[in-house]
Amino acid sequence: MLTESVGLDPADVFALILGTRFPGRAYEIESVQITERSFEPGFKAKLALEDMRRATEASNQIGRTLPMLEAVREGLSKAVSAGLGEKDWSITADMTVRGGDSRASSENNPEKK
Repeated sequence: MLTESVGLDPADVFALILGTRFPGRAYEIESVQITERSFEPGFKAKLALEDMRRATEASNQIGRTLPMLEAVREGLSKAVSAGLGEKDWSITADMTVRGGDSRASSENNPEKK
């Protein structure tokens, strides 16, 4: 997260977000996973990638460009390629912060240690 890279505590940022614009159980769960770097699957990254692939196909069929969709698809693709397809899709946040070198990827792939 950009906030972490400038010294802000992710838990404080999520508390602010959850207390204002985005209250809801899904956001609460994902924020805890990201903050604690615990990515046990709720929605596996490999399944989310498949959904993004289908959404990309649908947008292409109607001639629409969806830049955020492409960004999410790319992040999920990197996670799955790194052997993290069984982790929760929120692993992409950890990979973004670490430049693609997630702690979870090192734990799951002996060759990355």
